[in-house]
Amino acid sequence: MIDAFDLIDQIFDWRDDDHKSTVDPVDELLIFGSRRPPGFGRDLLINQYFSGLMAASHPLVGPAIRESRLRTPGLRPLLFMNRRQQRRAVRRPPYRDLDVANGLLDECNKIARDRPEEAERCALLAEWIANQPWPDEPERAASVLLSALFCQAKVHHLHGDWKKAELRFAAAYGLLRGRATHHAHATFCRKLSKLRADQGRYDEAILLKIYEMQIDCELWRLDRPLADGLCGLAVLALKQNDPGRALSILTRLVLGQENDPVFESIDREVDVLRAVCMAAVGDADTARRLMAETQPKWRMIIDRQKVILYEWLECQIATHLGDLDRAIPRLEAIRRWLLSEGGTLDEICLISIDLALAHAKRGQAAERLPGLLSDIAGIPGAGEKPWALGSLGRFREALDRGQDPAAAAREAAEIVHRRKMPRKKLVARRYRTRP
Repeated sequence: MIDAFDLIDQIFDWRDDDHKSTVDPVDELLIFGSRRPPGFGRDLLINQYFSGLMAASHPLVGPAIRESRLRTPGLRPLLFMNRRQQRRAVRRPPYRDLDVANGLLDECNKIARDRPEEAERCALLAEWIANQPWPDEPERAASVLLSALFCQAKVHHLHGDWKKAELRFAAAYGLLRGRATHHAHATFCRKLSKLRADQGRYDEAILLKIYEMQIDCELWRLDRPLADGLCGLAVLALKQNDPGRALSILTRLVLGQENDPVFESIDREVDVLRAVCMAAVGDADTARRLMAETQPKWRMIIDRQKVILYEWLECQIATHLGDLDRAIPRLEAIRRWLLSEGGTLDEICLISIDLALAHAKRGQAAERLPGLLSDIAGIPGAGEKPWALGSLGRFREALDRGQDPAAAAREAAEIVHRRKMPRKKLVARRYRTRP
């Protein structure tokens, strides 16, 4: 099997011995897909994207969209029916309508994380609606059906039921197989790549990411991939414990797109990822400098949730570099904010693991772990999730065995990501027969 990063080298032509003297090296490094004709490219992509977001307020298209929303029946009565009543209801008006299916998918995306059972039911109802004969709108019905399968896979993925997510992706693949290249192919590759990454199957995740970028470049006539796709490849390289490769991707990305106005939208993420790479390779001074340079850019963000994620990552880097006096107070502040503002259970568990790691490096884990465990136990619903308390319990057991704190934290975080406690190894018993 070909190595995934060897394939990346072949696509991006990153081998120095292949560089031609007649070609600008920076341009050659990021050649991807076919050359775009005049008038096409990322500007068109951005314009169409934002026109789609603001379609409801458009003077020509907006009234029709708002009218369709008004005539869409309420979804609550449909959701409170039993399964047999729902199957009957979606076969006749007013619920036999693709606009109703789209409304159900919107509701599914809103509640996928907090109410998975209801979200799965919304996506299943949308699938039932779209899976009926639609002779006048076959393409739209197929698109809604694919979106319903993707939404079901998303719900199962978010809550750790990977087997059901695989089945939904398999059903979506059956619909896409043999069809002309479409944006749904790129969506399929992107979503399945995230699942493969969470499963630890990084080679497959990287290949799917590359296929997604190839499809986007083909559909939008791009001569180079979008920057967020390259950032995704760098993240996968970091997950494979290859910071050198990730840093190479990010450095060449910066060199190739530093004058691109679209690149400014993810400039912060690129600098943070470069700081993670430098910390991983042991260049502490450069990592600290990069994080300090990105702070003014992150302070411009209004969304507090995004700022929290950035500060959290900055604390992880500081913990790795040994700046515990700086990391511990900020981790405690982030944890208090998540507890007070209703952060999800997995977020609170992960921030508690990072805080426990920082205390363990200082030699205070035995004193601090009981308080962290009691705070998690006080969260509503935590008692029904064995992995919530089990992750920190496994971290404490690993420390008692003398395991490295960083390795113990990775093991505990893996339990949270999988939302499942690993099975204990079975010990064979010797049975004696009675005389």
